[in-house]
Amino acid sequence: VGYGLAAIALALAFILGYWPASRVNLLADVQDPSPTQVPRLESARKQYEAALLNSKSGVENWEAVKRYFGDLDGPSKRYVALAELQVARLRNLEGDNLKAEQRVDAVLRFERDDHLVRGLARLMEAKIKDEPKDTLDAATDEYRQLSQDDKNVMLDYASALFVNWDPT
Repeated sequence: VGYGLAAIALALAFILGYWPASRVNLLADVQDPSPTQVPRLESARKQYEAALLNSKSGVENWEAVKRYFGDLDGPSKRYVALAELQVARLRNLEGDNLKAEQRVDAVLRFERDDHLVRGLARLMEAKIKDEPKDTLDAATDEYRQLSQDDKNVMLDYASALFVNWDPT
């Protein structure tokens, strides 16, 4: 399980074009600091990266991206959507699949154009729902729209989530 969490973090770091593999450690104890303990940074991307690189990133760190930088339909929507998927992942790990699914549904409802984010959301949805064929097919449809680099990110993400998916 530990390697899967690290792979998710690395895949999402790759999305950002930032590869700090030596600094990513999502294997440490997950804690939820109070909102006052999560400082506001200058951009959604920096807020997301800080949560990604924080070895104790809990739900509150990821929710700070949305709290500080708007909704899923705002100008920072990619980072808000990616943070929402991180919250979904944590909720899934906690066994709260209803809350995890609500986060994924919100991403899919508001994100229409970013095929990578939609593809990652479909893979998270597949993880939550025990890999139904229609969800995996939807992930494959998004995958086909991507550049090779983004396809690699999706493949890594599927592997990290332990989702049995072959888009070829």
